[in-house]
Amino acid sequence: AMIPARQSGQAQSSNRAPQDPLRGVGLTDVVATAIHSSLNSCIEKELLDTCAILLSLREADATSNWSRINLYFPARVIEAKRGLFPDPPLGTGGQLKGTLLTVSCARALRTASRISLQFNLSPMPAGVLALGLVANVDSGACRALGIANASEQGELIRLIQEDLLQVHLGELNLSDLDIP
Repeated sequence: AMIPARQSGQAQSSNRAPQDPLRGVGLTDVVATAIHSSLNSCIEKELLDTCAILLSLREADATSNWSRINLYFPARVIEAKRGLFPDPPLGTGGQLKGTLLTVSCARALRTASRISLQFNLSPMPAGVLALGLVANVDSGACRALGIANASEQGELIRLIQEDLLQVHLGELNLSDLDIP
């Protein structure tokens, strides 16, 4: 799900959002592969979004148990196609390796970085990236999974912790970590 980038003439200035929302955070091979794959799938001058990274993560992560997540949200994850569940069109939120990110995507990656650092989960595992991608209920990733409200989001967060992370992060409050 890519949204056309607006022509600005120049790359984003360094006094704004960080160019690389994953800077300083180690990534597992699965997460690095998912990020690389989603960046490669992004067409020039399009913004990378949360749904594209979620789809790449699901493809790259053969070792985690996605079965309950896939069953709980039948067909929507499996049939999601890029562009079908875009992030809210709020403009450019930063860059990752030269690719422009939606605002929601940049926030999701920063949220995943905060979770990784706060809970000492480094290098960042797939479950942490997944938590970042669903931290904002309005994101394309949440909508691809059929998440429409905080209650459904809470259930998804529980499943991600149990099945992908295989650890409960206590009183994880994503709204505290999901800051612009």
